[in-house]
This record gives sequence, C-alpha cells and structure tokens, in this order.
Amino acid sequence: MAKKPPLRKPHPKLPALDSKALAHITPDLRPLAVPIDSVIEDPTNVRLHGEDSQRHLSASYAHFKQRKPVVAQVREDGALPVVRAGNGTLRALRAAGHGWVAAVVVEEDDVTATAYAIADNRTAEISKWDLPALRTTLGSLPHAPPGVDDDWLAEIDAILTGGDFGQLPPVEEGDDGGAGPARNENVLKVVVGDETAIKDCAVAISALLREHPEWQASLK
Repeated sequence: MAKKPPLRKPHPKLPALDSKALAHITPDLRPLAVPIDSVIEDPTNVRLHGEDSQRHLSASYAHFKQRKPVVAQVREDGALPVVRAGNGTLRALRAAGHGWVAAVVVEEDDVTATAYAIADNRTAEISKWDLPALRTTLGSLPHAPPGVDDDWLAEIDAILTGGDFGQLPPVEEGDDGGAGPARNENVLKVVVGDETAIKDCAVAISALLREHPEWQASLK
C-alpha cells in the first residue's frame, strides 16, 4: 500500500527519515519535523508544567518517543511560530538534547490560537477515569507506565475501597488548629491528584470536616 503524502512539504533541511537525528520521533510523524529552535514556547501559556509534570513527560518521551505533533501558530508579526499545544513536549525534547520536533503548523490570529490552547487543555481535564477499569488495566501491565507512581496508585485504591485518604492525623491536645504551612499539610492530608478525583473525594472530605470541625481552621 502506497504511503499517503505528507500534508505539507518537509522542511528543506530535514535529515533522512531513518537518521539518528529523528529517532526520537515515531516514523509516521517524521515528515512533519521542524528544527526545535524554529518554534518557541507559548509566553502566555496558562497551563503550568511543574517539576513532577516535566519529569514524567520526559520519561514518557524517552520510552515511547514523540507520538503526537505539537501545534504551532504562525504569528501575524512574522516572529517564530508559537507552540499553542504541546509546550511540555517541546520542553522535554529540548531538555533531552533533541534538535527536531514534529509539529502541525497553523496560520491563524492570536485570539483563535489562544482560545484553542485553552480548549485543548480544558477538554482533556473534563474527561474522567473509569477507576475500577483503570486499576485492573494497570495491574495487568508488567511495569507502571510513566506518570504512574505509588502515590497515585494509593490514591486510586483509597477511593475504590473507601479508605482513609492519606491517614488523617488526630488533633493533639492543646493544638489550636493553626493555619501554618505544616499544619495545612498534616491536619487534612487528602491526596486528590488530578481534578477528576476531586468530585470523588468531596463527600468523604465533607463528612470528615463535619466530624472534626477543629480542622476547618487549617483550611483558611
């Protein structure tokens, strides 16, 4: 079966598709590769990638290679295209020393590009894990994939079994429930991970706070 032609002409300096320079990109995406320094991170990106997020992203790309292109906007002012979806990807590949990134390039105004960037992140957040199926699937894998650690597995198990959500410590005699940083972490230590788990924990948290009104002060 003949391969479909790429949607745009390959970059004029693109190395041979089987070259080591493109080995970190899955083969079907290699015709979309552009020099990594020819695009920039979104300076107005409202999605944060903390240290843990970036560490897991880097591990994922080291293991699976780049399987999805970033989306870069060609700007009206003629400056370097801005990555509107995939900033974490771009950062992870740069940190690993790669010189090329697979990218879909779009020509649109800043308002449309910014709206897309927010929609891309938000629509992913609205989805929800099927926790029983997820736990079964994870248990069937020989190794945990990048992004899955013991803390997250413990969170899933606590939700599924109605557990204690992180071993809430008792309030010691004479403790006024002050709202210092250490107190905030220890009085009500509930691991919720991502946004989709918050609703699942809300009922349990509310019940605990009704039982222990002295913990309310630590949340202020």
